[in-house]
Amino acid sequence: MAPAAVTGIVPAVNDFPQLRVFLKSAFPRCVLMHWRLSDLDAVFAALRAAGRTALVHCDLIGGLSPDEAAAEFVAERLRPEGLISTKTAAVAAAKRLGLTSVQRVFLIDSAALARSAAAVSRAAPDYVEFLPAPCPSVYPRLRAAFGVPLIAGGLIGSRAEAASLLACPEIEAVTVSMATLAK
Repeated sequence: MAPAAVTGIVPAVNDFPQLRVFLKSAFPRCVLMHWRLSDLDAVFAALRAAGRTALVHCDLIGGLSPDEAAAEFVAERLRPEGLISTKTAAVAAAKRLGLTSVQRVFLIDSAALARSAAAVSRAAPDYVEFLPAPCPSVYPRLRAAFGVPLIAGGLIGSRAEAASLLACPEIEAVTVSMATLAK
């Protein structure tokens, strides 16, 4: 199965009030993070009823470990569009299971970039989400280092900042908190 095309602004939805705002919006997909595992059945029922989809950030779901077993559980039980993780094993498992795979990396310096590029090479994700986002001058170097489409996230404070980042040719999508988008 081909990975979903993750493009544009992708709201990060962290709780039921944000989910209600998301479901009233025009966004086709969201990132689910900071949820409890016990809430996800209800969340996915609401998403499906509204014709929406989600990427699950398995590192940030209470009660879920970012590993191969978690990817299998999420794929079989919830059937999301994709999975996000900082862990190579979870990303590789998501890809093997037919989910859109997103490897999240934190780029604090050149050494972190080198380590992240090696991890991305091992996992072969469909996308790399990198944080923090607001540093467009390095985007060409990131695209060359990772070799896959990029999703920018972190420290994005407005819809206008997100739009500015999307204007960069190296960026496919931007993750922004639903709370920021709702302002």
